[in-house]
Amino acid sequence: MSNDLLLQYYPHHYDYRNHANEFRPFVTSFGQSNYRSDALNTDQLGFRVQFDSLGKAIDFYNLKNITGSCNLLIGGSTAFGVDCSSDEKTFANKVAQSGSLLFNWGFRGAVCQQELITYLCQKHLLPDIENIILFTGANDASLVCLNGEFSYPEWGSIFSEDYFFRQYRDQYLEQNRNTLEIANVISWIEKQINLGGWRRTLLGWLARKQPQVSGSANVRLSESERLHIVIGHLRNCLETWSWIARSTGVKIHYVLQPVAGWSTKKLSSREQALIALNIQAIPELAIFTSSDFYEKFKSEIEKIFEASEIQFYDANSWLSDPLYDFEDIFTDSCHLNDRGNELIGELLVEWVFRK
Repeated sequence: MSNDLLLQYYPHHYDYRNHANEFRPFVTSFGQSNYRSDALNTDQLGFRVQFDSLGKAIDFYNLKNITGSCNLLIGGSTAFGVDCSSDEKTFANKVAQSGSLLFNWGFRGAVCQQELITYLCQKHLLPDIENIILFTGANDASLVCLNGEFSYPEWGSIFSEDYFFRQYRDQYLEQNRNTLEIANVISWIEKQINLGGWRRTLLGWLARKQPQVSGSANVRLSESERLHIVIGHLRNCLETWSWIARSTGVKIHYVLQPVAGWSTKKLSSREQALIALNIQAIPELAIFTSSDFYEKFKSEIEKIFEASEIQFYDANSWLSDPLYDFEDIFTDSCHLNDRGNELIGELLVEWVFRK
Protein backbone atom coordinates (compact mmCIF):
# COMPACT_ATOMS: atom_id res chain seq x y z
CA MET A 1 0.00 0.00 0.00
CA SER A 2 2.77 2.43 0.91
CA ASN A 3 4.55 1.70 -2.36
CA ASP A 4 1.29 2.22 -4.26
CA LEU A 5 0.80 5.65 -2.72
CA LEU A 6 4.45 6.54 -3.24
CA LEU A 7 4.19 5.58 -6.90
CA GLN A 8 1.01 7.61 -7.20
CA TYR A 9 2.86 10.74 -6.08
CA TYR A 10 6.26 9.83 -7.51
CA PRO A 11 5.86 7.33 -10.38
CA HIS A 12 9.59 7.44 -11.12
CA HIS A 13 10.20 5.63 -7.79
CA TYR A 14 9.62 2.48 -9.86
CA ASP A 15 13.11 2.99 -11.35
CA TYR A 16 14.62 2.95 -7.85
CA ARG A 17 12.66 -0.10 -6.79
CA ASN A 18 14.14 -2.02 -9.73
CA HIS A 19 17.70 -0.92 -8.99
CA ALA A 20 19.41 -3.89 -7.33
CA ASN A 21 22.21 -4.10 -4.81
CA GLU A 22 25.14 -6.36 -5.67
CA PHE A 23 28.17 -7.73 -3.88
CA ARG A 24 31.44 -5.81 -4.12
CA PRO A 25 34.64 -6.77 -2.25
CA PHE A 26 35.25 -5.05 1.10
CA VAL A 27 32.28 -2.66 0.89
CA THR A 28 29.94 -5.72 0.73
CA SER A 29 26.79 -4.12 -0.69
CA PHE A 30 26.76 -1.67 -3.58
CA GLY A 31 24.27 -0.50 -6.19
CA GLN A 32 24.02 -2.22 -9.55
CA SER A 33 26.41 -0.75 -12.12
CA ASN A 34 25.45 0.33 -15.66
CA TYR A 35 21.78 0.54 -14.65
CA ARG A 36 19.60 2.42 -17.13
CA SER A 37 16.19 4.01 -16.59
CA ASP A 38 14.47 7.37 -17.04
CA ALA A 39 15.05 8.62 -13.49
CA LEU A 40 18.19 6.75 -12.42
CA ASN A 41 21.36 5.75 -14.23
CA THR A 42 24.64 4.43 -12.89
CA ASP A 43 28.15 4.23 -14.32
CA GLN A 44 30.43 1.21 -14.59
CA LEU A 45 31.46 1.52 -10.95
CA GLY A 46 27.87 1.79 -9.68
CA PHE A 47 28.01 5.50 -8.83
CA ARG A 48 25.11 7.58 -10.02
CA VAL A 49 25.64 9.30 -13.36
CA GLN A 50 26.59 12.88 -12.55
CA PHE A 51 27.60 16.01 -14.38
CA ASP A 52 30.03 18.90 -14.28
CA SER A 53 28.97 22.56 -14.29
CA LEU A 54 28.64 22.45 -18.09
CA GLY A 55 26.33 19.44 -17.97
CA LYS A 56 28.89 16.91 -19.21
CA ALA A 57 28.75 13.42 -17.69
CA ILE A 58 31.66 12.56 -15.41
CA ASP A 59 34.03 9.71 -16.28
CA PHE A 60 35.97 8.94 -13.10
CA TYR A 61 38.62 7.02 -15.06
CA ASN A 62 39.44 10.17 -16.99
CA LEU A 63 38.82 12.66 -14.22
CA LYS A 64 42.43 13.55 -13.42
CA ASN A 65 42.93 14.59 -17.05
CA ILE A 66 40.18 17.22 -16.94
CA THR A 67 40.42 18.79 -13.47
CA GLY A 68 43.07 19.31 -10.82
CA SER A 69 40.78 19.55 -7.81
CA CYS A 70 37.29 18.65 -6.67
CA ASN A 71 34.91 18.27 -3.75
CA LEU A 72 33.51 14.89 -2.73
CA LEU A 73 30.13 13.89 -1.30
CA ILE A 74 29.84 10.59 0.57
CA GLY A 75 26.72 9.17 2.20
CA GLY A 76 23.79 6.83 1.84
CA SER A 77 20.69 6.79 -0.32
CA THR A 78 19.72 10.40 0.40
CA ALA A 79 23.09 11.58 -0.92
CA PHE A 80 22.72 9.11 -3.80
CA GLY A 81 19.46 10.86 -4.65
CA VAL A 82 16.73 8.28 -4.14
CA ASP A 83 13.40 9.61 -5.48
CA CYS A 84 14.87 12.35 -7.67
CA SER A 85 13.04 12.45 -10.99
CA SER A 86 16.34 12.44 -12.91
CA ASP A 87 20.11 12.28 -12.40
CA GLU A 88 20.35 16.03 -12.89
CA LYS A 89 18.10 16.69 -9.88
CA THR A 90 20.37 15.38 -7.10
CA PHE A 91 21.61 17.99 -4.66
CA ALA A 92 25.21 17.16 -5.62
CA ASN A 93 24.44 18.32 -9.15
CA LYS A 94 22.63 21.37 -7.78
CA VAL A 95 25.81 22.31 -5.89
CA ALA A 96 27.92 21.67 -9.01
CA GLN A 97 25.70 24.01 -11.01
CA SER A 98 26.40 26.75 -8.46
CA GLY A 99 30.10 26.58 -9.30
CA SER A 100 31.43 24.20 -6.61
CA LEU A 101 32.17 20.90 -8.35
CA LEU A 102 30.86 18.15 -6.06
CA PHE A 103 31.22 14.50 -7.00
CA ASN A 104 28.60 12.15 -5.61
CA TRP A 105 29.81 8.88 -4.09
CA GLY A 106 26.64 8.25 -2.12
CA PHE A 107 25.21 4.75 -2.30
CA ARG A 108 22.10 3.10 -1.00
CA GLY A 109 22.08 1.58 2.47
CA ALA A 110 25.58 2.77 3.37
CA VAL A 111 26.60 2.99 7.01
CA CYS A 112 29.69 4.84 8.25
CA GLN A 113 32.09 1.92 7.78
CA GLN A 114 30.98 1.31 4.19
CA GLU A 115 31.31 5.01 3.37
CA LEU A 116 34.90 5.05 4.61
CA ILE A 117 35.85 1.81 2.85
CA THR A 118 34.41 3.06 -0.45
CA TYR A 119 36.58 6.16 -0.23
CA LEU A 120 39.69 4.11 0.58
CA CYS A 121 39.04 1.72 -2.32
CA GLN A 122 38.39 4.35 -5.00
CA LYS A 123 40.29 7.49 -3.89
CA HIS A 124 42.96 6.77 -6.50
CA LEU A 125 40.51 8.00 -9.15
CA LEU A 126 40.26 11.51 -7.73
CA PRO A 127 42.41 14.61 -8.19
CA ASP A 128 43.25 16.77 -5.17
CA ILE A 129 40.23 17.09 -2.88
CA GLU A 130 39.36 20.41 -1.26
CA ASN A 131 36.32 19.29 0.77
CA ILE A 132 34.78 15.96 1.72
CA ILE A 133 31.17 16.19 2.85
CA LEU A 134 29.86 13.23 4.83
CA PHE A 135 26.10 13.69 4.37
CA THR A 136 24.97 10.85 6.52
CA GLY A 137 23.80 9.56 9.90
CA ALA A 138 20.32 8.20 9.23
CA ASN A 139 21.43 4.69 8.33
CA ASP A 140 23.65 4.42 11.39
CA ALA A 141 20.82 5.75 13.55
CA SER A 142 18.30 3.31 12.11
CA LEU A 143 20.50 0.36 13.09
CA VAL A 144 19.90 1.41 16.69
CA CYS A 145 16.15 1.08 16.17
CA LEU A 146 16.08 -2.17 14.18
CA ASN A 147 16.39 -5.17 16.48
CA GLY A 148 18.25 -8.09 14.97
CA GLU A 149 20.47 -6.29 12.43
CA PHE A 150 23.73 -7.33 14.14
CA SER A 151 25.24 -10.75 13.46
CA TYR A 152 28.83 -9.77 14.29
CA PRO A 153 28.57 -6.56 16.36
CA GLU A 154 32.29 -6.51 17.07
CA TRP A 155 32.88 -6.00 13.33
CA GLY A 156 29.92 -3.80 12.47
CA SER A 157 26.69 -4.29 10.59
CA ILE A 158 25.09 -3.77 7.23
CA PHE A 159 21.39 -3.76 6.45
CA SER A 160 19.77 -7.16 5.86
CA GLU A 161 23.08 -8.94 6.31
CA ASP A 162 21.64 -12.46 6.17
CA TYR A 163 19.53 -11.67 3.09
CA PHE A 164 22.48 -10.17 1.21
CA PHE A 165 24.68 -13.15 2.10
CA ARG A 166 22.22 -15.52 0.43
CA GLN A 167 21.73 -13.19 -2.52
CA TYR A 168 25.40 -12.52 -3.16
CA ARG A 169 26.63 -16.09 -3.02
CA ASP A 170 24.77 -16.65 -6.31
CA GLN A 171 27.19 -14.24 -7.97
CA TYR A 172 30.03 -16.70 -7.31
CA LEU A 173 28.45 -20.14 -7.23
CA GLU A 174 27.50 -21.99 -10.40
CA GLN A 175 23.80 -22.73 -10.17
CA ASN A 176 22.05 -25.92 -11.14
CA ARG A 177 18.38 -25.62 -12.03
CA ASN A 178 17.10 -26.89 -8.66
CA THR A 179 19.29 -24.51 -6.65
CA LEU A 180 18.33 -21.59 -8.87
CA GLU A 181 14.62 -22.34 -8.50
CA ILE A 182 14.94 -22.43 -4.71
CA ALA A 183 16.89 -19.16 -4.74
CA ASN A 184 14.18 -17.53 -6.86
CA VAL A 185 11.45 -18.67 -4.46
CA ILE A 186 13.40 -17.33 -1.47
CA SER A 187 13.98 -14.04 -3.26
CA TRP A 188 10.26 -13.73 -4.06
CA ILE A 189 9.27 -14.43 -0.44
CA GLU A 190 11.71 -11.83 0.87
CA LYS A 191 10.36 -9.24 -1.56
CA GLN A 192 6.84 -9.91 -0.26
CA ILE A 193 8.04 -9.46 3.33
CA ASN A 194 9.72 -6.18 2.42
CA LEU A 195 6.44 -4.90 0.97
CA GLY A 196 5.03 -5.09 4.50
CA GLY A 197 1.33 -5.08 5.40
CA TRP A 198 -0.71 -8.27 5.12
CA ARG A 199 2.04 -10.07 3.15
CA ARG A 200 4.50 -9.78 6.03
CA THR A 201 1.80 -10.80 8.54
CA LEU A 202 0.79 -13.89 6.54
CA LEU A 203 4.35 -15.07 5.86
CA GLY A 204 5.29 -14.44 9.50
CA TRP A 205 2.36 -16.60 10.61
CA LEU A 206 3.36 -19.39 8.21
CA ALA A 207 6.98 -19.22 9.38
CA ARG A 208 5.95 -19.68 13.01
CA LYS A 209 4.19 -22.91 12.01
CA GLN A 210 7.39 -24.42 10.61
CA PRO A 211 10.05 -26.36 12.56
CA GLN A 212 12.91 -24.18 13.78
CA VAL A 213 15.94 -24.19 11.49
CA SER A 214 19.31 -24.53 13.19
CA GLY A 215 22.05 -22.02 12.44
CA SER A 216 23.49 -18.75 13.63
CA ALA A 217 20.95 -16.12 14.56
CA ASN A 218 21.31 -12.37 14.76
CA VAL A 219 22.58 -11.17 18.11
CA ARG A 220 19.72 -9.81 20.20
CA LEU A 221 20.71 -6.54 21.78
CA SER A 222 18.82 -3.86 23.67
CA GLU A 223 18.42 -0.41 22.12
CA SER A 224 20.99 1.05 24.51
CA GLU A 225 23.48 -1.71 23.60
CA ARG A 226 22.92 -1.08 19.88
CA LEU A 227 23.39 2.66 20.40
CA HIS A 228 26.67 2.03 22.23
CA ILE A 229 27.92 -0.22 19.40
CA VAL A 230 26.88 2.13 16.59
CA ILE A 231 28.46 5.15 18.27
CA GLY A 232 31.65 3.12 18.77
CA HIS A 233 31.84 2.30 15.06
CA LEU A 234 31.11 5.90 14.15
CA ARG A 235 33.79 7.18 16.52
CA ASN A 236 36.32 4.76 15.03
CA CYS A 237 35.49 5.86 11.46
CA LEU A 238 35.64 9.56 12.30
CA GLU A 239 39.04 9.08 13.89
CA THR A 240 40.25 7.65 10.57
CA TRP A 241 38.65 10.55 8.69
CA SER A 242 40.54 12.89 11.02
CA TRP A 243 43.81 11.16 10.13
CA ILE A 244 42.94 11.63 6.44
CA ALA A 245 42.25 15.33 7.02
CA ARG A 246 45.55 15.87 8.84
CA SER A 247 47.65 13.93 6.33
CA THR A 248 46.12 15.41 3.17
CA GLY A 249 44.96 18.88 4.21
CA VAL A 250 41.44 18.17 2.94
CA LYS A 251 38.60 19.80 4.89
CA ILE A 252 36.08 17.23 6.09
CA HIS A 253 32.53 18.17 7.04
CA TYR A 254 29.96 15.91 8.70
CA VAL A 255 26.34 16.85 7.95
CA LEU A 256 23.71 15.00 9.95
CA GLN A 257 21.16 14.44 7.24
CA PRO A 258 17.50 15.46 7.47
CA VAL A 259 14.95 12.97 8.75
CA ALA A 260 11.23 13.61 9.06
CA GLY A 261 10.57 14.24 12.75
CA TRP A 262 14.11 15.36 13.50
CA SER A 263 13.40 19.02 12.76
CA THR A 264 10.54 21.25 13.84
CA LYS A 265 9.38 21.47 10.23
CA LYS A 266 5.64 20.89 10.05
CA LEU A 267 4.92 18.13 7.59
CA SER A 268 2.56 18.54 4.67
CA SER A 269 -0.45 16.24 4.39
CA ARG A 270 1.32 14.31 1.62
CA GLU A 271 4.43 13.82 3.76
CA GLN A 272 2.32 12.71 6.72
CA ALA A 273 0.47 10.12 4.63
CA LEU A 274 3.63 8.66 3.10
CA ILE A 275 5.50 8.49 6.40
CA ALA A 276 2.52 6.94 8.21
CA LEU A 277 2.42 4.13 5.66
CA ASN A 278 6.19 3.81 5.93
CA ILE A 279 5.84 3.26 9.69
CA GLN A 280 2.97 0.83 9.16
CA ALA A 281 5.28 -1.33 7.02
CA ILE A 282 8.28 -0.98 9.39
CA PRO A 283 6.97 -0.21 12.92
CA GLU A 284 10.47 0.55 14.29
CA LEU A 285 10.46 3.71 12.17
CA ALA A 286 8.12 5.24 14.75
CA ILE A 287 11.09 5.27 17.13
CA PHE A 288 13.54 6.34 14.43
CA THR A 289 11.50 9.40 13.41
CA SER A 290 10.74 10.53 16.96
CA SER A 291 12.22 13.74 18.36
CA ASP A 292 13.23 11.91 21.57
CA PHE A 293 15.38 9.44 19.66
CA TYR A 294 16.86 12.23 17.54
CA GLU A 295 17.92 14.20 20.61
CA LYS A 296 19.50 11.11 22.16
CA PHE A 297 21.37 10.15 18.98
CA LYS A 298 22.52 13.69 18.24
CA SER A 299 23.75 14.15 21.81
CA GLU A 300 25.91 11.04 21.48
CA ILE A 301 27.46 11.92 18.13
CA GLU A 302 28.10 15.54 19.07
CA LYS A 303 30.45 14.31 21.80
CA ILE A 304 32.63 12.72 19.13
CA PHE A 305 33.20 16.07 17.45
CA GLU A 306 34.19 18.00 20.58
CA ALA A 307 37.90 17.24 20.07
CA SER A 308 37.70 16.52 16.34
CA GLU A 309 39.03 18.42 13.37
CA ILE A 310 35.87 17.54 11.48
CA GLN A 311 33.22 20.25 11.29
CA PHE A 312 29.75 19.13 12.42
CA TYR A 313 26.50 20.46 10.94
CA ASP A 314 22.91 19.43 11.50
CA ALA A 315 20.70 19.75 8.41
CA ASN A 316 17.68 19.25 10.67
CA SER A 317 18.36 22.59 12.33
CA TRP A 318 18.50 24.14 8.85
CA LEU A 319 15.04 22.75 8.06
CA SER A 320 13.61 23.99 11.36
CA ASP A 321 13.19 27.41 9.78
CA PRO A 322 9.40 28.03 9.65
CA LEU A 323 9.92 29.00 6.02
CA TYR A 324 9.80 25.28 5.15
CA ASP A 325 6.67 24.38 7.13
CA PHE A 326 4.14 22.32 5.14
CA GLU A 327 6.39 22.24 2.07
CA ASP A 328 6.60 18.85 0.33
CA ILE A 329 10.22 17.70 0.47
CA PHE A 330 10.17 14.19 2.03
CA THR A 331 9.02 11.10 0.10
CA ASP A 332 9.41 8.92 3.21
CA SER A 333 11.25 9.20 6.52
CA CYS A 334 14.59 10.22 4.99
CA HIS A 335 14.42 10.50 1.20
CA LEU A 336 13.81 13.73 -0.69
CA ASN A 337 11.92 14.76 -3.79
CA ASP A 338 13.25 17.21 -6.38
CA ARG A 339 12.31 20.22 -4.27
CA GLY A 340 13.99 18.69 -1.23
CA ASN A 341 17.20 18.13 -3.17
CA GLU A 342 17.11 21.65 -4.54
CA LEU A 343 16.69 22.99 -1.03
CA ILE A 344 19.52 20.90 0.45
CA GLY A 345 21.79 21.97 -2.39
CA GLU A 346 21.12 25.61 -1.58
CA LEU A 347 21.68 25.04 2.14
CA LEU A 348 24.96 23.21 1.57
CA VAL A 349 26.24 26.09 -0.54
CA GLU A 350 25.20 28.54 2.17
CA TRP A 351 26.43 26.66 5.26
CA VAL A 352 29.44 24.70 3.96
CA PHE A 353 30.87 26.17 0.77
CA ARG A 354 30.48 29.83 1.67
CA LYS A 355 31.84 29.54 5.22
